[in-house]
Amino acid sequence: MTIFNDLFAVSEVNFSAHDVNRLNSSVLMQDLADDYFILPQIIANYLARNKFNKIELNHEKVQQALSTAKIRIE
Repeated sequence: MTIFNDLFAVSEVNFSAHDVNRLNSSVLMQDLADDYFILPQIIANYLARNKFNKIELNHEKVQQALSTAKIRIE
């Protein structure tokens, strides 16, 4: 997690130093390890340990997201 609560930094943004060779195989392998193995565990742990406000299905943003999804599916 970044210094901002509930904001995670993933992949290349979690590295403190970048240079011209940042896309070499070592960094790419680190990105893969973070993205596929570490990140899912971190997010699952975060979700399991925190309590969130319940959002009802009739909430405006939920309805907008559902409408957008249905349009894309159709």
